[in-house]
Amino acid sequence: MTEQNEQTHTREIGWEAKAINEAFTRTGIKYTASNADTLAAFGREVQFDDDGQPHALYDSEILPLEDALTRWAADQAEGVCDRRTLPRSAAGRPGGSEVTSREDLRTVKDRSDFITKFGLDTYEKLPAKTQVTKELVTHADFRALSLAQKTRIIRENPDILSKLKHTPNPDQVAGAYVNRELLERQKRLQGR
Repeated sequence: MTEQNEQTHTREIGWEAKAINEAFTRTGIKYTASNADTLAAFGREVQFDDDGQPHALYDSEILPLEDALTRWAADQAEGVCDRRTLPRSAAGRPGGSEVTSREDLRTVKDRSDFITKFGLDTYEKLPAKTQVTKELVTHADFRALSLAQKTRIIRENPDILSKLKHTPNPDQVAGAYVNRELLERQKRLQGR
């Protein structure tokens, strides 16, 4: 490799690392590990567009690296980052489909990202506050709401859940199943 090729190769690597580090900074999230270790844990290939901006595939979408990292950090268990630094609007997805009102876009960055992605006309058409379209009667009604709607309702009425009729969550096991035959066989084997 000639000296000129070595310099070009080094410059490209440094440029890519700088772009990736800038993407980490733009997330605003405090990760517990170094950027390199976090990127390794992220485990997705980073690609660069023609403008030199890093992108990665996450949730079957090619996203700017900062958005992919933000979604990934929000989806991870404790320990990946300081969860207090995760964006709160739209479950960590500013400008995402969960935005139902201007109230969901809390920061200037969230509003700017939304306007950049969807346009000023769409932003201006958003209602000021999230509207609940049907009356809450049961816990199932509450579970069907978006996170932003649930947050607003609980902020306005902290004891709302105690006032709703209980309905079982179909995703939860209703009760423990005891296999009596297996239990009796275990007792016989243990000599009881």
